[in-house]
Amino acid sequence: MYRLPGLSRKAAEAVVAMAEQHFPDWNRHQGRPRGLDLIAALRLTLCRLRRNATYNDLAEDFGIGVTTVWTYHQTMVTFLADTLATTTEALSRQVQGLVCLIDGTLVSSGDP
Repeated sequence: MYRLPGLSRKAAEAVVAMAEQHFPDWNRHQGRPRGLDLIAALRLTLCRLRRNATYNDLAEDFGIGVTTVWTYHQTMVTFLADTLATTTEALSRQVQGLVCLIDGTLVSSGDP
């Protein structure tokens, strides 16, 4: 089982399965190993997205360099955006006129 920030266990398992298909060689055992395994890279990205953790804080928390944090974050954000097949503009259209609950805060999406 996987624990990823902001996701239920079922959602986390689905995201990890999709990531494993998208990055089949991420945890390869030859050549220079990556600083984080695939699940840790996902966890890092979700911490950044959900909690707005700084790259410096993430580097310290995960024991890797700031540049590596940035690279993993960019890679995983691109993967998540492609996998979820949505953009900020598309999401804005989907919630237009609705009141949404995001992290316990009611957010109006604009005039109905």
